[in-house]
Amino acid sequence: MKSLFLEKKRSLCLGAALAAAWVPFAAEPAPAEAAYSSEDTAGVNRLDFLENRRRTERENQLTDAQKRVQQEAAEMQQHLRYPVDPKKPAPTSFDGDELMYDQVTGAFTAKGHVKVVQADAHAFETADGARGNVKEQQIELPGQAHIVQMTPGTFQADLNGYQTFYDYGKKTGTMAKAQGKVGRYYVSGKRFEFYPDHYEVYDATETRCSAQH
Repeated sequence: MKSLFLEKKRSLCLGAALAAAWVPFAAEPAPAEAAYSSEDTAGVNRLDFLENRRRTERENQLTDAQKRVQQEAAEMQQHLRYPVDPKKPAPTSFDGDELMYDQVTGAFTAKGHVKVVQADAHAFETADGARGNVKEQQIELPGQAHIVQMTPGTFQADLNGYQTFYDYGKKTGTMAKAQGKVGRYYVSGKRFEFYPDHYEVYDATETRCSAQH
């Protein structure tokens, strides 16, 4: 490849690069809570009210990874010359053991541990390397990958899976054998498909409880 450079244990920052492996969704209505009335038979209604409130707090609580991505994105935005334009790929930072980028074609490869964070609070992380093309707005993580989306106005997600491909120009992609938290739900499935306005999961399970059983 022309204009190829190789860096070890370095970070690369591009003005327009990778977008998330999760896409915007319509906001879900907040769950209804049992109304509490002091005039009713005291104990039962009060317990229902308190339990519903605690359940809502647990469901809306962010994971540690989601909190971390929010913080990293905020730190990136502090150093940008211009605010993030939601109509364009967000400024993106790359960290990896070995990074190679072709300035002519836009192709890139990253070996070993790779972390990609966008200023609009999207993030990819893998220990199995990644490849893609900045100009074609595509990224592929052939091994195991961790994906987090906390972009304002979109559906929050924290997923672990395999064989991830994402076209952030078209806002479409796939992920295999994935599980994690999407919005208020804990979801798992053999295959996830991402679209601009929804996602589809095959052979899926869904629960509002994080317990394994």
